[in-house]
Amino acid sequence: MWIDIALLMLGVSVLFVIGLYLTDRYEKEPPQRLLYAFLLGMTSTLVVILLKKWLLSPFAPLGKSTSPFFRAFIEASLFEEAVKLAIIIGIFYRLRDFSEPMDGIIYGAFVAAGFAYVENILYTAGVAIPAFSSGEKGAYTRALLWMTALRSIPGHILFNAISGYFIGMAKFTWSKEKRKRYFVKAILSAYLLHGIFDFLLMSGYKKIFFLLFLPSSIIWLIYLIRGAWKISPYNQGIVGEDYILIYWPEDEEERGPAWIYLLLFSFPVIAYALFLLLLIGAIK
Repeated sequence: MWIDIALLMLGVSVLFVIGLYLTDRYEKEPPQRLLYAFLLGMTSTLVVILLKKWLLSPFAPLGKSTSPFFRAFIEASLFEEAVKLAIIIGIFYRLRDFSEPMDGIIYGAFVAAGFAYVENILYTAGVAIPAFSSGEKGAYTRALLWMTALRSIPGHILFNAISGYFIGMAKFTWSKEKRKRYFVKAILSAYLLHGIFDFLLMSGYKKIFFLLFLPSSIIWLIYLIRGAWKISPYNQGIVGEDYILIYWPEDEEERGPAWIYLLLFSFPVIAYALFLLLLIGAIK
């Protein structure tokens, strides 16, 4: 059963990120970078679990709050978006491969897909396994389809693709004030979209979710992707020696210190070790 859920979630994740990857028209990211973005996204799920367990549960036991607002905007959106954005901005934003605003959308989507892959397995198992055990005909299948269609995979990719656009704009903006404003937009868009997404579903406002929120968010993302195409330096034909000199001076500080690349390799290993300790009960 776990294998069924994991394979289904992986297939849906891959489907979504391939779709967004194909929208990167001018300069596609190296596959190894995207793989690490996905792996770091998977890792961030485990980090969020530990953070909630250690920081939030003493004040409000996880899953016990009856307030949809608290569960949506604090328990889910605040912690999850903080960790994902820390990875996108702290690691991928600094890389040389991040060479156009569209890359913010792509890296954001891949980190989000990795996060959603693990989170959705956990959520889906929590709904599907009891349905399977109940023996009700079709309950297990309905649970799988419902969780796959609405839960974290399409949602997280949507949140962080949109916020990733603003991160990309921040990187290629000369004005420090504009850069700060873009970072604020990135943080607020991820936090508010995630919070509203969960709040509508938790509160039972499914008509508003399906007819207004979800279509509007998708249209917004399409609009931002088209905008990223238009302002891409590859589209405008300005990529060349001058572009490289302006944006990527050949020094170690601009390329990023070596510890970033070490972290890229070691972070997933450390986090999975912590997750295994959590599973066997060594971490309470």
